[in-house]
Amino acid sequence: MMRETPFPRPMTSAEARELWQIIGRVMADSARDVASRTGIPPQRLVKTVARDLVLRDVTEVFLRANERGALPMQSSAEAHAYLTHALLTFVERGRATVHPAPPHP
Repeated sequence: MMRETPFPRPMTSAEARELWQIIGRVMADSARDVASRTGIPPQRLVKTVARDLVLRDVTEVFLRANERGALPMQSSAEAHAYLTHALLTFVERGRATVHPAPPHP
């Protein structure tokens, strides 16, 4: 069950573990969403992106929402939207580079 209050600053170790579980779910959910839209398996997406950077960015989006007073569910939704958009953009750019569109007649 998702917590009903924003995470405090500083956090206890239990709260930090809870935060990492939520961030992990956000990343997994985004990878599945992108996989369903692109046909690229989630495992391949995870191996392709720089996980440390993604983890930092997703956590930053989540914590910014948290600091505004958003509940964890809302913070997760913002982080999910951010990561899903970032992954889709990454995939689309890669496809455009690998498979350029044919010239128009």
